[in-house]
Amino acid sequence: GNRFLTGITEPISPNLFAEMQRHVEGVATHALRKIERVGFDYAVASSGTAQNLARVAAARRGLDLNTLQNYELSTADLTETVEHLCTLSLEERRKVPGLNPERADIIISGAAVLLTLAQELKLPGYRIAERSLREGVLVDAILRRLVRAGEKTPDTLAFEAGIRRRSVDRLSRLNPDEEKHSQHVAFLALRLFDEAKEAGLHDCGAAERELLEYASFLHDVGVWVSHGGHHRHSYYLVRHSDDMSGFTDEEIEIIANLAYFHRKSSPRKRHAHFALLSPASQIKVRQCAVFLRLAEGLDRSHLGAVRDVSLSVEGEPRTANLSLTPAADTDANLETWYVSNDTSAWEEAFGMPLVVTVRG
Repeated sequence: GNRFLTGITEPISPNLFAEMQRHVEGVATHALRKIERVGFDYAVASSGTAQNLARVAAARRGLDLNTLQNYELSTADLTETVEHLCTLSLEERRKVPGLNPERADIIISGAAVLLTLAQELKLPGYRIAERSLREGVLVDAILRRLVRAGEKTPDTLAFEAGIRRRSVDRLSRLNPDEEKHSQHVAFLALRLFDEAKEAGLHDCGAAERELLEYASFLHDVGVWVSHGGHHRHSYYLVRHSDDMSGFTDEEIEIIANLAYFHRKSSPRKRHAHFALLSPASQIKVRQCAVFLRLAEGLDRSHLGAVRDVSLSVEGEPRTANLSLTPAADTDANLETWYVSNDTSAWEEAFGMPLVVTVRG
């Protein structure tokens, strides 16, 4: 409850907050002991209080999150955020970036609960869920209903992947005329990803491969706004879509960046949306954007002129050889010319020249 703070509009003293935490400890003692006995893998927080605290913590780190789904609110960030909020009056809390003004009067009470539980259970932090507990119960019930007696339990990762794929499919419908092109670009981009992986050119894994595939499906969605500068429109539509269910904010940012860099400029620190990514994600985007960029060039005519590709690295100094297999009754001259004259992004990302040839 909020009984400790009733009528208090001034900053919260350390002594008062400590008293609130002791109250939480007393009320939660039995539940805490049971949790410790049973054990757990990680903690998920789905309340409005947790989401508001996460947004405040993110804002204090200079992050502007489009979604909080699976955002990791560390106990250290939570502690720092709570300490900051306690130094503010009620009126000042109403103006804090990321905090819903209507929650300014109850946020400290909720924070006392979350912080106490984190400290007592020695949690590294909370994984934030935008969906409610009620929705989780419904999903669990549906999954259980789908399982027939004696059948294997559904793979929850596959279930989540289905949610993600449906989100991408819905957004891609903004540009239905290019569905065949986007699918072929996705095929070629993944072939390039796999071939480059086999050649030891990158250490991206299944997670990055999945995001590259989704970015390939969505790279031209910005044409729905305007063909001119459509890479910018694609970025905006992906980044600000309210229907990218199943993705973390970082994953959405990566997909949006890949869609942006499928044409025109290569990733640069001057691109604010690229600079916001973690150093590790910047490397992944720089590499995967090359695969999408090349795949787009390999279907320049939107006719599927290049049926398949293979990639090898040879010689000293090392050179990447990209071999194209044309579709039947085509010569893929346009695609060959286009890709051969757009290799600078490859050279920047992988530090070696790219030579393009066509199989006879």
